[in-house]
Amino acid sequence: MRSGPAGRGARSDPVGLSLHAGPVWFDFQGSKSPQHPTGRLAGFRGHLQTDGASGLDRIGQDDGRIVHLGCWSHARRYFVKAVDAGETAAAAYLRSIDGLFRVERLARHFQLPPPRRAVLRQKRSLPPADALFASAAVDLASVPPKTRLGQALGYLLGQKASLRRCLTESVAVLDNNAVERAIRPLKLGAKNWLFIGHPNAGPRLAHLFTLVENCRLVGSIPRPTSSISSRVCPITHETHRRTAARRLAQSPRPGRRPSSAVVGDRLIASPSLPARQRRRRHVGVERLRYR
Repeated sequence: MRSGPAGRGARSDPVGLSLHAGPVWFDFQGSKSPQHPTGRLAGFRGHLQTDGASGLDRIGQDDGRIVHLGCWSHARRYFVKAVDAGETAAAAYLRSIDGLFRVERLARHFQLPPPRRAVLRQKRSLPPADALFASAAVDLASVPPKTRLGQALGYLLGQKASLRRCLTESVAVLDNNAVERAIRPLKLGAKNWLFIGHPNAGPRLAHLFTLVENCRLVGSIPRPTSSISSRVCPITHETHRRTAARRLAQSPRPGRRPSSAVVGDRLIASPSLPARQRRRRHVGVERLRYR
């Protein structure tokens, strides 16, 4: 997003071509429904750049306050997969898209302001892009839709209006790779936080990701202070572990007495337990066994 409140992928660079795209903001929602970003961006005016996910291109279109931009990197990725699958006809499309990015690198190298960049795109980028869309429309009729190339052509033509705006809007860039880089650590470790335990934990985790990612962008290591740690982590894991073990030991189930309890990181067992269970050690687990 640009020309509006800081959000995930918000850009503060007036030229719009710097590698550091501005502050990053993470939001947690229970689903991928477009109604969530629609509500978040209710007061936003400017440019919104996304991938081709369903519904995102309609955000803010009723009153014309948002200009939606596509992502040429996502479109390019489909053709890369087609080439890797041995569909050689995709190579020509890949070369054409790479040519668009070469023009952008040229503009970035000379730090062209938006008016001069618009002139460069009008001359060097728009004609090849329009030829690319025309070729895709012709080839789509003869390419099976379930092939890699068919999917690439379908994505390209489906995003035609949003992709073309990347070249006609002088403040636009060709891709939202800044956002992709910001969320890459989340995707790599997705299995570690697939289950957050409680809906209230989602927004807290999003706040932590926002803090850590913005520190990473500016090259600063986040160091916990007493004020931050008391709000983010009011108790340590060790404190929670010992407290849970003490409460469990003090409140056994009615009519039954515990035969073992956890103290610290060791399992204290009564002699009535089998020897193998008495030798077991449980680190970080609070549990009572009942006979």
